[in-house]
Amino acid sequence: WATLKRDAHSLKGSSGYVAASPLREAAIALEGMADQSASGAASQQDVLAALLRVEEEMARVVAAIGAATGDATP
Repeated sequence: WATLKRDAHSLKGSSGYVAASPLREAAIALEGMADQSASGAASQQDVLAALLRVEEEMARVVAAIGAATGDATP
């Protein structure tokens, strides 16, 4: 859980830096779920839901960057 928390924390900072607010909020939620799971207060389903939200928001950010730069994104 420590690695997930650290990575979510890093994503929170970097997404805030580029003003990707929905992604930042999703990273905050994932970081919190990692904390709660480490203490046994959250289920793996809760963590998975938070992770899926991060993935969805990341896809939106990648698509927006591709649109802004004219690069095709997968």
